[in-house]
Amino acid sequence: MFAYCSTAALLLSLGSSVLAAQGTTTASVSGIVVDDSGRGLEDADVQVINRATGVMTASVTRDAGRYLVQGLEVGGPYTVVFRRIGFATETREHVFLSLGQDLRLDVRLASEAAVLSPVVVHGNPDPAFSSAHTGVATIVSDSALRRLPTANRDLYGFVALAPQVSTASGLSGGGVNHRFNNFLIDGASELGVFGRLNGAVYGAKAISIEAVKEYQIVLSPYAVSLGDFAGTLINAVTKSGTNDLHGTAFFYARSDQLAGNGSFQGASSYQSQAGFSLGGPIMRDRVHFFLASEFQQRRTPANGPYVGQSASSQTPLPVDTADITRFAQILAAKGLQAGTGGVVDTHDPGGNLFARVDVALPAWNSRLVLRYNYTRADSGALSRPETPVATACFTRSCFPLSSVQRHQLAVKRVAAAQLYTYFRDGANNELTLGYRTQPLRITPDVNQPLIQVTVPNPSASGTTTLQAGAVEFAQGNLTDQVVYDFADDFTFPIGPHRVSVGTKVEPYRLRLLQLKGSYGTWTFSSLDSLQRDSAQSYSVARDLGGADATMRGVQVGMYAGDQWQISPRWSLTYGLRVDVP
Repeated sequence: MFAYCSTAALLLSLGSSVLAAQGTTTASVSGIVVDDSGRGLEDADVQVINRATGVMTASVTRDAGRYLVQGLEVGGPYTVVFRRIGFATETREHVFLSLGQDLRLDVRLASEAAVLSPVVVHGNPDPAFSSAHTGVATIVSDSALRRLPTANRDLYGFVALAPQVSTASGLSGGGVNHRFNNFLIDGASELGVFGRLNGAVYGAKAISIEAVKEYQIVLSPYAVSLGDFAGTLINAVTKSGTNDLHGTAFFYARSDQLAGNGSFQGASSYQSQAGFSLGGPIMRDRVHFFLASEFQQRRTPANGPYVGQSASSQTPLPVDTADITRFAQILAAKGLQAGTGGVVDTHDPGGNLFARVDVALPAWNSRLVLRYNYTRADSGALSRPETPVATACFTRSCFPLSSVQRHQLAVKRVAAAQLYTYFRDGANNELTLGYRTQPLRITPDVNQPLIQVTVPNPSASGTTTLQAGAVEFAQGNLTDQVVYDFADDFTFPIGPHRVSVGTKVEPYRLRLLQLKGSYGTWTFSSLDSLQRDSAQSYSVARDLGGADATMRGVQVGMYAGDQWQISPRWSLTYGLRVDVP
């Protein structure tokens, strides 16, 4: 049994170009080359040279003088050179390209009766908001990433710049649930199979912001190559090395000493972030490298009231300190750890490492990109009261001691190889091979049952539930997933048409260990009952088969699309995409 979804698009756009013509991670340059009389020139040479890396991509004009150069790395500056025997050479300098852009450059070559100096035209960078970008999308440029403030140096913190996206409860584009989003870095998906998580969980960051060149926030693209989402697509591209050795280093820190009175519930907190980036040539004009790392240390007090808090605290302590002391003593006599009712510091160390190598292969008219992205976060979690999903306490009067704290470990490893191949007639092929793992594990601080005791609430009428031991949710919780990526996109021009066909295949292996309550949960009606070992209830989970399961599957996507350039100002884009999960 399987399910599938398909998308068909028929779009008429006013403008020089559309996103449908571009690869997921690149940009392109296209246009028409004509002579003095306005007649299209065939077999004219077009060279696009990246001045930062020295990489040159070449093409020739086709019928009616049309040309297309695809698979260009985002950024610049580029120099575009037009040559044909019998005509003066024309050059466009200082050309910059943004993600998904198809920059149109129409050129008129003057007849050359004698040897003339080349004609050089200095162009301004094409703005992101222009006819070269269509569909509902917001581009966060390299300049914006460096200039705009961010509280936690989180790449996805800039998604708030898109007016169609809400960040109140996850990322919701146009009101669509966050599980219908997709996240791409250099064209490779960051999503896990289980829960469609992108790796930025438990305090982790998907990638160091130092490694990102720019990204798109896409809601309704015209490109059939962009799929597997119904809400928002975050499509990021990373930096590459250049012919110049360059690097950065940074350190940021903040603490409760810099905050106003009453912050952090009167307890201390601290966060620091440090890292560096370094890029340059291994072999000039041929091989370049780029590295970026980031390390985080964060200490914050757990939410909720605690023993020793200020008398003016907004949330009163819901339990008598004498009951906490007796509770801990009884458990200690039984050989169990209770912890304390004081302030609990949760620690959240994390780190990111990104590496990329670009190799120009002029003999094969190709460019090879190898990259690796590593993310790790190990966060402590405790709140008073605990959430219902984590414990058996379903009221706001429960009070967990420090032994209830759990640790949430998230590790992500992504390796990818991308081969861009260019053809002189303007065709381009983008082949991607990838591998990613994403284990998620929740473990308790103590390996013992969860003990719950009902005691009087001195600050309000009613009772409070004291808790100690391993939180139920952390008693047997492991998710491990391995995904392989194979994707290929081939785009080729036929007259005024630009046809794209492609596929994406993702075989995966998913292991789920879900045995909530495997250490057991004891509930007592009073401290006296606990001391007498007279339990009100007891529950324990046992694996009778299926609690630790591994499944295998494959997700397949296929698409075909066409951009028909009816005139320099009108284009018709249509296509069909089918995704089989």
